[in-house]
Amino acid sequence: MAGRDRISQLPEDILDHILGLVPIQDIAKFAVLSTIWRDIWFTLTQLCFDSQFFSYFDKKYQSSRYVMKSSALYVINKVLLQHKGTIRKIVIDLTNMGVLTIKSRSFDFDQWLGLVTRKGVEEVNLYFGHKAYRLPHCIFSCSTLKSLHLRHINVQPWDLPDTLPNLTSLYFEDVEFDLMGPPYKVVDVPLLKKLLFKRCKYVSQSNITARNLCTLKIKGCFYSKFCNLPTLVRDLVFVRNLDLDYHFLKVLPPQTAAMNVESLKLSNFRFQDNGRTSAFVRLLRICPKLQSLGVRLSVIFIIYCRILIVSIIFYVWFNLYGVPLTINNVLLYVKLNHFFFSVFHF
Repeated sequence: MAGRDRISQLPEDILDHILGLVPIQDIAKFAVLSTIWRDIWFTLTQLCFDSQFFSYFDKKYQSSRYVMKSSALYVINKVLLQHKGTIRKIVIDLTNMGVLTIKSRSFDFDQWLGLVTRKGVEEVNLYFGHKAYRLPHCIFSCSTLKSLHLRHINVQPWDLPDTLPNLTSLYFEDVEFDLMGPPYKVVDVPLLKKLLFKRCKYVSQSNITARNLCTLKIKGCFYSKFCNLPTLVRDLVFVRNLDLDYHFLKVLPPQTAAMNVESLKLSNFRFQDNGRTSAFVRLLRICPKLQSLGVRLSVIFIIYCRILIVSIIFYVWFNLYGVPLTINNVLLYVKLNHFFFSVFHF
């Protein structure tokens, strides 16, 4: 009996959503088993070439690493070049490709990204294992892009456009911003809600204006000179979630107006640094809406944890007592290593 199955009769948007949850290698099997589904993977709006995708080729070509890499990249190339219609989301995880493969196939990667930016892409997740690839200009010039997550990539800030109109989430992980070239310009990202930097280099070369920013996270950027942090984020007044390494407190832009921070997290906290500790207190004073405070102590202080916990309670209470702020709902988390040690209510 020849007929269409029930799934095939679903509306296109629902069918596309369901298939977006299925690994792409399994969708390829559907195409082999059914003529109705033959070209389905060339019309998907969500393409996920993640570690699970590459593990399929790892198992199939265990005897040859070269054949495994070549086969996986061939499939990605074929799907993208023959794709029909819109691509809303794409994930490409090339973490295990190796430096030589990345350098030799950079032209292909540029071609892939150029193609998806012409197909209305809204979310791009691009992961490498080495900083051997330089992001092409087409990504930041894509007007439809809303979310971008980059890992182990080199970025040229002077290639950025004057504005990124629709971007709402920007995540730089192990990204190195190029120091060479002309002075860097300010980039306006009016809709940006989340901005995250994790283990990045030369972050201060990124001058971003994000007047609607809600979440700012800067972690592990120990070798970056943050003297330009006031220009990195021009206005922190509307930030609700602030997650920083403790040593960045000194270079936070001076704020005279009250901030809207509701959640504040600090890592590598040290009481011995009077300058940063004073900056910490000043920050608390201008956060009347603060609801949670997470403090992760520096490893060298863990052996004194009992004394430090008591010190934190009295230190924060002493410096905030009498300040005309609403602090009754402040929740203090003292975090040691990877665990929350205790919770205190004021």
